[in-house]
Amino acid sequence: MKTIKILAILITILGIIYYQLDKRLFYYGRNDLHIYNLLPLNIQPDYQPPFEGGFSLRQEDGFSITGKGVAYPVNKRTVWINRVLKYGYNAQYLVAVVIDSNRNRYHIKFNQNSKGSSEINGTIEIDNKPHNSNLYKWIDIDGNEDYIWKLVLYRNYLMFTIFFLLITLIYIFVRHKKLKSKG
Repeated sequence: MKTIKILAILITILGIIYYQLDKRLFYYGRNDLHIYNLLPLNIQPDYQPPFEGGFSLRQEDGFSITGKGVAYPVNKRTVWINRVLKYGYNAQYLVAVVIDSNRNRYHIKFNQNSKGSSEINGTIEIDNKPHNSNLYKWIDIDGNEDYIWKLVLYRNYLMFTIFFLLITLIYIFVRHKKLKSKG
């Protein structure tokens, strides 16, 4: 019975660690649990393989900012986004730093329109001066590939370890019940 308690406690602790890693991976669009809603305007980070567009910021109504040469009309201009470098958010706004096909860097600010859905703000800024970085919590997409892959790897190892321990716990519990009913 002591083994069952130890395994249950270990599974709980590992489950909490798994949840925290998955929650951190949410910001990079690589989470398994789709229970988080931490960004303003109901925008969800999403990761696809690079040939499918790479990292994107999507809203439930289909609005998204994604890479791989997608054109966006902003302030009577068309910007061909090649890659999302990073994004910053606070309680009301989300700002994406993107690079276009000409390697120009832009800040694109998301707003909520009068209908309640997201849209890109009517202004687009060339990255001569960055946004006031103190107003936003920034998530660096482009420079964190190794960090992201390590988190994914740790999370996946935890998932398999939890699964193995859970099967072991069930086996020991059933075995204990059978021995108890025989004796």
